[in-house]
Amino acid sequence: MVWVPLFTPSRIPLLDQRWSNVPPGIALQELPPSFPGGSQFGARWNHIGSVAEYSLSFYDGHNNLPLFNFSETQPFAVDVARYYPQMRMYGGDVAIPLKGVTVKAEAAYFTSTTKQEDQYALYVVQLERQAGEWFFIGGYAGQVVTDHRSIFNFAPDRGLTSAFLGRAGYTIDTNRSVALETALRQNGAGVWVKLEYSQAFGAHWRATAAFTLIRGDDSDFLGQYRRNSHGFLALRYSF
Repeated sequence: MVWVPLFTPSRIPLLDQRWSNVPPGIALQELPPSFPGGSQFGARWNHIGSVAEYSLSFYDGHNNLPLFNFSETQPFAVDVARYYPQMRMYGGDVAIPLKGVTVKAEAAYFTSTTKQEDQYALYVVQLERQAGEWFFIGGYAGQVVTDHRSIFNFAPDRGLTSAFLGRAGYTIDTNRSVALETALRQNGAGVWVKLEYSQAFGAHWRATAAFTLIRGDDSDFLGQYRRNSHGFLALRYSF
């Protein structure tokens, strides 16, 4: 069980970034946000049985991602204020090991007393297999909206739904490994692919090189970041 006495919001991109799709010629002015009072509570119960492992979870508090109020102050000028809707979540997950693969699934239903917030369910179903030095994970993330209320919000968890997800990796030896991750929108409008290579040097140093490719349409949550393909090199020292 977890109890959080003070609300902590998550950071979001700036309003003039691509995700907001603000029409040209509209000037936005962000007002101070309205943070909710009160505490947040969460709980998770887990059971490992002879056939499957499963859990139930619950959350009551506020969404860490905001909704927005808009007010036109003059022609082509709009004031924007963030506020954080009430949220209650009921969730569960299960893992069933079979002879060839392990079946994993999780789902959560989100409700809200805030009239502008959607009510919806998110779910993920995947298969996992370990074969020697290889591991493979493949699945699908989906969303079911039971009451559509919001007009404008930023929700990465919902933005990754309606997509096929995959990860594959190979352990070359005790010091080296390679992995591939991908997310592909079911209608082909967006794709995200990450290739990573990691190698340890001695007992303390590890270097990781990776490249991420993003492609898709402007209207897609993944595709709108198509100009953000990138590579990176990280060097880590462990004591």
